[in-house]
Amino acid sequence: MIRIGIECEQLEGKRFGVGHTLAQLLDAATKVPDVEKNHRFILYFKSEIPNDAFLAHPLFEKKILTGGMIPRSFNVFYHILLPIRYFFDRLDCFFFPSYMLPAFFIGKAVVVLTNDVYWEAHHGTLPFKYRLAYRLFCWWAAKRAQRIMTISRFSADELKAFYGISDARLVVNSWGLEQGITAFEKNDE
Repeated sequence: MIRIGIECEQLEGKRFGVGHTLAQLLDAATKVPDVEKNHRFILYFKSEIPNDAFLAHPLFEKKILTGGMIPRSFNVFYHILLPIRYFFDRLDCFFFPSYMLPAFFIGKAVVVLTNDVYWEAHHGTLPFKYRLAYRLFCWWAAKRAQRIMTISRFSADELKAFYGISDARLVVNSWGLEQGITAFEKNDE
C-alpha cells in the first residue's frame, strides 16, 4: 500500500486558487476505480476538516494537527508538525500543493510550483513577510523536492531558468480537472 500525505490547510475556511484545485484533485481521485486498494491518502489539516462529500471516501484518512496544547499557528503546523508526521505516519511521499516545502522537511516530496509564485516573491505587491516566505520556501522546494509539478510547459521552462531545476525533476500537469469546461468557455462566463 502506497501512503501519500497531503497538506490540506488550503481546504479550510474560504477557498482560493490552491484550495479549489486541491479539492478538485481529491474529488477526482475518489472516482478512480479501486484506487483505495493500493493507495492511502493521509490528509493533514491545521484546525478543521471541511464537510465536503468527497472527504468521506475510504481512500482518505484525515488528521487535524493543531489544537489543545499545540497552537493553531500556520508555522507550527507547516514547518514542524508536517515534517514530524512524515516519519511518524510512515509515508512514502508527501504532496505540498502550496508552492513551498517546510523548512525542516527531509523526505520524499512533490511540490507544486509556478512561475507566477517566483514573480510574486521577487517583484509582487504582497506584504514583505509573504514575499520573504515565498523566496525562502519556494527556493527550498525547488532545491529539495524530488518532483516539482507545474501547470504548463511555459511555466516549467521559466522554473528551470529561475531555479535551475532539471527536466528529470519537473512534471507538467495542466490543471485540466474541471470536466467539460474549456478555458475559452470559462472566460465567456
